Amino acid sequence: MDKLLSNNQRDMIIFTLSFSFQALAVLAIYFIFGESVFVSPDTMSYVNPARELMTNGSFSVNGIAAIVRTPGYPIFIAPFVLFEHWIILVALAQCVLGALMTVVVYKITANLYNDKAALIAAIIFTIAPNTINYDLLILTERLSAFLLVLICALSIKLTTNTRDNYLYMYISAIGVLIACAVFVRPACIFLSFALIAFLIIWSISFKIGFKKAVVSITILLLFSYIPIAAWIERNDEQAGYRGYSAISAINMYFYNANMLLSSLENQSFDQGYEVLVQRLADKNITLEAMPRGEYYKTVQNEGIGIIKEHLPLYAYLHLKSTLVTLLGPGSMSFQTIYFYHVIEAYRTKSLGDFMLFLNDHKLSVITYLASSLYVSILYIFAIGGLIITTKSKPIVALLFVLLVGYFLVISGGGAAYSRFREPINFVFMIYGGIGISAFYQFIRARFSRLRHQRS
Repeated sequence: MDKLLSNNQRDMIIFTLSFSFQALAVLAIYFIFGESVFVSPDTMSYVNPARELMTNGSFSVNGIAAIVRTPGYPIFIAPFVLFEHWIILVALAQCVLGALMTVVVYKITANLYNDKAALIAAIIFTIAPNTINYDLLILTERLSAFLLVLICALSIKLTTNTRDNYLYMYISAIGVLIACAVFVRPACIFLSFALIAFLIIWSISFKIGFKKAVVSITILLLFSYIPIAAWIERNDEQAGYRGYSAISAINMYFYNANMLLSSLENQSFDQGYEVLVQRLADKNITLEAMPRGEYYKTVQNEGIGIIKEHLPLYAYLHLKSTLVTLLGPGSMSFQTIYFYHVIEAYRTKSLGDFMLFLNDHKLSVITYLASSLYVSILYIFAIGGLIITTKSKPIVALLFVLLVGYFLVISGGGAAYSRFREPINFVFMIYGGIGISAFYQFIRARFSRLRHQRS
């Protein structure tokens, strides 16, 4: 392809084809199933502050400073939410991000292996169920994944440009992108430390020099954490909450502690949620009874206390949920109900009860297994692609392993499913494309030898 087209022409063709496919798929789902499949229970928690941002210029909900959600995604959707058909407009904007990601996936894969593998990676990324799913869902995942693929692309680029000016420019840009990623999705708040580990190993392996390494790490921390520190100050000043996002308190108590207690009490996740709500009410821990900042800190401490009492069991359940995040098939949103039932039964039932559940929910199981097969095949090829390229591009392999490891470690929890894998799905597509390309080359060479022997 490079011989016939310039890089810009090639990139434009890839972008256009990928966007066309994603947009057509999203529009088809919109006209067939309606707007309901584009929203989740979390959607309005981003839409409401976005609307207030557009109408009164403040990041708030009902005039009260918002501290649960961070402003990154609301700012992204803000230009659209005042329109009548804002949902499809946001989804199409996310298709643009998906198409841009496809171009970056192509470039990274071509750098790692070759153009054929890059084309395969671009195709499987474009048509993957999770790609379409998070194009259409009004949630942070698509924007978060877009920022992460840019961070990876720049991190790879800086390893080939060790001159001071270029190195520090790339590090500064990476720091800014990490800060943006944290404002979109607070789960990225410790991502800088994964990048620091990458920089340290890279600087030692390639003898970059102690001074350059220290300056690079300092720049990364400054650019990534000064905006975060400023937002913490804003939360403290406007809401009395000394933290980055109150979603961490909610997750700690209503999801992580809930996961633990639900397992101990052999009850469903929803039942555990109601029990925990009542537990707070019994202790008079409510938003009506105390300031918001104090409430969220208290809720977080309650969750931490529950987890500390059963730490070994929590570690086991967290690992189990991490595997759900990694291996969950990833579904179109209108199929999620099937997958949810299977995962919920897997978490809460004994083996005998679980087998009875599978027999009673054959449609759920068939749908789940079909999607799981897609993910499993992709992973097999991705592992092959990783093995093939590690020897020639070890530092890139290290970057991706650190990135995937970071998100898997923090993504285990009571609500774990394929949604939390979306920010790192592009890594599996990159190595999957390489694995498929290498396998095709192997089969082709094998048949060529057989034909040669017969002739």
